[in-house]
Amino acid sequence: MFISFEILHSFLPNLTLFAVLNFLIPNLYSLLLSVEFYLLLNFVQNRLEKMYQYFQNFNQDSLLITDNRYYLSKISRDNVKSELVFLLKTFYSIFNICAKINTMFSAQILLVIILTHVLLTCIAYVMTQAIITYLTDAAATLQYNVMYTNLYWFGFHWVMIVLIVVPCENINTLKRNIMKTVHQIIIEDKMPNLTLELEMFLMDLEKYNIQFTAHGFFSLEYSLFRKIIGAVATYWILLIQFQ
Repeated sequence: MFISFEILHSFLPNLTLFAVLNFLIPNLYSLLLSVEFYLLLNFVQNRLEKMYQYFQNFNQDSLLITDNRYYLSKISRDNVKSELVFLLKTFYSIFNICAKINTMFSAQILLVIILTHVLLTCIAYVMTQAIITYLTDAAATLQYNVMYTNLYWFGFHWVMIVLIVVPCENINTLKRNIMKTVHQIIIEDKMPNLTLELEMFLMDLEKYNIQFTAHGFFSLEYSLFRKIIGAVATYWILLIQFQ
């Protein structure tokens, strides 16, 4: 995925090896951090998906579980109650894992997002300047190699943001879906013999707020894309106006 020094040097012959390394090393670190963060959250997401699938099946099979005969009803109640306790413990462990991941990566992710914002702004400005110069100066030539390189890095940094934000949003969406499904089971009274246990389970779920942030400055969710685009566009316009 990375462009070698020889390729960069062929595009920009004035670059030294030191300058190229100073550019590549932070980006390599950012990519590795983003991939590691993504893989960890993907593991958490898989566990939550299994929980959600259980409640989906639980919701579909609820009419079979609520049997009027006391013996079968008692067996179903005891089995489901023990499963709810197990699921709550599983969710609590997932919550702790998410909290530890957020604590471990939040400061580094903040630096990655700041670096991405700065580089996206610079790339947009450099590309705009090259196009303006080409259109206004008859003697100027458009260096397509440089433009392609800038487009590569522009996409590269957006991929890093996607790797960070998407799993965070997916995990929060899964939690909301689990709570919505449990709430639906309670409201529709599909399992009257387990209503109390389900209500307690739902209350316990609400206590654990899974949240991923960039060191507390902003949440890692889809709205971050809009914020980055707005910030890059603002600074890009300022640079164009004050060139």
